[in-house]
Order: sequence, then structure tokens, then C-alpha cells
Amino acid sequence: MLLKKKTIIIGLLATVSFGTLFTSTIYAVQTMEISIIKCGVSSSTSGCGTNYPATDPLQQGYVRINNDGDVDVQLKGARANTIYTVFVGNWTKINGNWQSQVSGNGPCGGVGTVTTDNVGNFIGQIKTPTGTFAFPIGTSIGQPNFAFNNPSCYPTQFTTGITIP
Repeated sequence: MLLKKKTIIIGLLATVSFGTLFTSTIYAVQTMEISIIKCGVSSSTSGCGTNYPATDPLQQGYVRINNDGDVDVQLKGARANTIYTVFVGNWTKINGNWQSQVSGNGPCGGVGTVTTDNVGNFIGQIKTPTGTFAFPIGTSIGQPNFAFNNPSCYPTQFTTGITIP
């Protein structure tokens, strides 16, 4: 599955000098942004393998990961007042099943949860029993997908990917 990758420069690499006593270097922070899409017809090009089609609504969403490993999520128009368990892994080509790449302390081994408000929106970080989910510095993962499940273990309602209109 191809991922939409977008680099946003939040700062600039610069050296700032204050007289001769103090010098500071400021580094750029890059962010990867991936769209969130609804799972479609099972065994199709929906990006969700053999998963059932989504029953929850979704207008749009994204996952953003910055160089510090922080993960931000936005869901708009999802099911109201709903807890989604979040998983990190990929959909296998051979049998269409989910393969976890990061296990967590959330329900069913998910990395954590996000909870929509009374109109189905969420903006923030993935909650864990001890705080928020972030990738440790130095993490390398090929083709990471985020899956959003409701109920907590199965089925997946949304995954990261692209949609060609």
C-alpha cells in the first residue's frame, strides 16, 4: 500500500549568536502526514485486506508523526462518542490479514485509544494507560499503517492510506 507522505518544515536550521558568550542551534522538525480512509468492500482495493467493510462514518482524518516520534490524530465525522482502539502494523498481501508491527498495552495489543466527541470528531494524541503513544527515537518501520478498530479488537473501521477519486 502506498502512503501519502508530506513533509512540513516547522522550523529552519539556523545558528543564533548572542554576542560572543552564547550560541544556539535550532533544528528543523519534519512531519509525516498520512490520510485516514474508511475500510471498503472486503478483499477489494480498499486497503483493509479481508476486513469487513466499515460500518462507522468518516468524513476525513489524518495521522501525523514528527521527528520526535509524537503521533497526532484527527478524525472528523466518525461515529459520535466512540472509543477506537489504534493498532500499528500492515495489511499482508498474501492473505489480507493484519500484521502488527508495534504491540502496546491497549485492548487486544493495540497501542492505545482515541475517543470521539458528541459529533464524531477527535483531535489529539493516542491515549495509553500511562499517557500518550509515541514512537521511541530511532524507530524504523517499513510501510506503517494505523488501524482504528470499533469495537476494540475487530473489525477495523479505518486505516491509513490514500484514495484516488
